[in-house]
Amino acid sequence: MSERDELANLIARRRYAKNARPSVWITGRAALELAGIILAAGWRKSQKVTTAKELDALGLRSIIRDNDGETWELTDNGWRYWVYDEAFQSLEITLPATVLHEPEATK
Repeated sequence: MSERDELANLIARRRYAKNARPSVWITGRAALELAGIILAAGWRKSQKVTTAKELDALGLRSIIRDNDGETWELTDNGWRYWVYDEAFQSLEITLPATVLHEPEATK
């Protein structure tokens, strides 16, 4: 299944409370067109990092959110997390983590 098809399926999926009626139904061709527009705008499915090896493979200036909710940036001096504009050296990144930004992926 292509990324476009996967996104279209998410758009078309409807889950409503019992007896609720949707105001707009997006299905079939409209869901595919909307998925294409979203992908063209730069959206990509979030990447999960589950191992230290995957973490090491991320590029400089990558930003992740670890399993504890801390946000980390890979700098020239290793992983740092930020609190009130003050950087702290990596103590321990808890995995799995979600990649929020990866510079190579946006080029």
